[in-house]
Amino acid sequence: MIRDTHSIASNTPKKFTNKRDGFTIIELIVVIAVIAILAAITVVGYGAWRKQTLVNQVKSDLTAVAGAMESARTFDNKYPTSVPSTVASSDSSNFVGGGNAGGSKYCVSKTSSEDASISYYIASSTAMEGPKEGDCTALLMVTTLAGSTSGFANGTGPTAQFALPANVVVDSTGMVFVADYSYNRIRKVTPAGVVTVFAGSTGSGNVDGTGAAARFANPYGLAIDSADTIYVADTSNSRIRKVTSDGVVTTLAGSTNGSADGNGSAAQFYNPRGVAVDSTGVVYVADTINHRIRKITPAGDVTTFAGSTGGYADGNGTAARFSSPWGMGTDASGNVYVADMNNHRIRKITPAGDVTTFAGPTSVGSSDGYVDGNGPAARFYSPRAITVDASGNVYVADTLNHRIRKITPAGDVTTVAGSTNGYADGATGTAQFASPAGIAIDSNGIFYVSDTSNNRIRKIE
Repeated sequence: MIRDTHSIASNTPKKFTNKRDGFTIIELIVVIAVIAILAAITVVGYGAWRKQTLVNQVKSDLTAVAGAMESARTFDNKYPTSVPSTVASSDSSNFVGGGNAGGSKYCVSKTSSEDASISYYIASSTAMEGPKEGDCTALLMVTTLAGSTSGFANGTGPTAQFALPANVVVDSTGMVFVADYSYNRIRKVTPAGVVTVFAGSTGSGNVDGTGAAARFANPYGLAIDSADTIYVADTSNSRIRKVTSDGVVTTLAGSTNGSADGNGSAAQFYNPRGVAVDSTGVVYVADTINHRIRKITPAGDVTTFAGSTGGYADGNGTAARFSSPWGMGTDASGNVYVADMNNHRIRKITPAGDVTTFAGPTSVGSSDGYVDGNGPAARFYSPRAITVDASGNVYVADTLNHRIRKITPAGDVTTVAGSTNGYADGATGTAQFASPAGIAIDSNGIFYVSDTSNNRIRKIE
């Protein structure tokens, strides 16, 4: 019998092989979900890796410059002994480490960033991560370089004494010079805070000579040129004195009280308080009681540059009015800035003698106060010293506000350091001064302040 194999084969059930042309909808959803999870894990892992890389770099950088830094700091003025082992984004203390290394400031702080996974960055001469530009403003601290109670003593740091120190200057080697007003001397302070007498001696007088052989009478204003020659507004002698880098003191101009133009001793000033020197060696004098700004050539020829009788008026030359002009500074373009003390304003004089109000109100009337702002919106209270940096920023010892102020070339006024009247080192916003009357800045951007009523020389960096 012949069997029908075809019919048998056709009636046998087919074995399931799971072969088809595509995925079901459910399977496709599962695959997409898996891919999304893997992608999320990758992104999170990459972000964590980048953040940890930055944290490691922060720690490495701070450790590398530890020998050149003052210490690691936090915004709340604590001083940890070492860099923390971890820096967490949730750390509300805003860890900051920093100091000066080779002239560059280093700091680490919390910040918002285009990459949300990174909340710390290093701000230095070249920003390493984070925003486009780093800002070390919060790192600035006020410390005491030298001085303690009122008196006269050479020594180091707090063992030294001053009595109402007036203006300060810093030379090309980082030495600070102080007009020790009450003790009629020019003092010298090293970067380590060692204080000695550079020129002058016991008692007031008017004697040219070298070092201790010279005599001054209440020296107040100081200026320094590129050769490290110091110019002194020798107030009670009504003279402008000159001190070379090796301590030789001579009289540049002035004699008895008066207001005469002329050469050398034929000229007269009346209790000058401020002095500045430009890049050509021309000296400008705040002739305080005469309410004038005088000009002295390197040959000693004295003329009246601006001002006449006391008052307040912008204008050219003698058409302008000042009221007890005090501290002065010059910029790279030859402009002269004047702390117009009793007018509570900062004035600007161009090389052509045009006087304008750079900061403070432009209307006649009472203007004292404390307000940050632009130009006429700002307020000062008896400003007495000025210094200008290489970028044209003007810094003011705002004496009776007990603060250090900054004015940009555009006229924007902000507070650099200081708060209420007193004495306290620390972060710039909480530090205290008492009637600061002198200010200088060195090539590394470090400020030196004559904290007059505290009888100390302070440092901001």
